[in-house]
Amino acid sequence: LGGTLKVLALGNNQIGGSVPESIGNLSNLELLSLDDNAMTGTLPSSMTSMTSLRHLVLSSNSFHGSVTVLESMKNLTSVLIHSNEF
Repeated sequence: LGGTLKVLALGNNQIGGSVPESIGNLSNLELLSLDDNAMTGTLPSSMTSMTSLRHLVLSSNSFHGSVTVLESMKNLTSVLIHSNEF
């Protein structure tokens, strides 16, 4: 899946837990939407490997910590991270 998947939209599904380090294997992903879930933890450093990611939607969860991992993601054009604990 990592080579062909372009969109992963899992918003509003009551998903709990944290984003796994393996998310970085989705190198061709262009849109990641995990909004309106019950996710916690910090953003994994492996996200820097997601070089095709253009849209990131993490709103309305309980993520915390730093968002500096996003600074190196040069192709991001939209980032929605409101209603978290960053």
